Amino acid sequence: MDWLLSGMILLVGGFVIIMNWTIIYYSLVKKKYSSWAPLVGGGLAAVGLATLPMAGVAKYWYVPLIIDYGCLPGMAHTAWFYLTGRHREH
Repeated sequence: MDWLLSGMILLVGGFVIIMNWTIIYYSLVKKKYSSWAPLVGGGLAAVGLATLPMAGVAKYWYVPLIIDYGCLPGMAHTAWFYLTGRHREH
């Protein structure tokens, strides 16, 4: 049961991570804008990794938070956007 629940959480988190990066791709390349889901994909995938009953995997719980655009990259980009005053141009 632990495998099933952890796997499902990890799968949903991974899907949201892929969708966040797809949204960024469409924004940058195809100029079609949409909003990304902050902290959802990385948070779910981190919980999935932390609860996965496999030796040595739980110590990498933070990796999805770095990979998901909705977490560290997106938050850093948003902070840069506001700190540089670019939000006033839009």
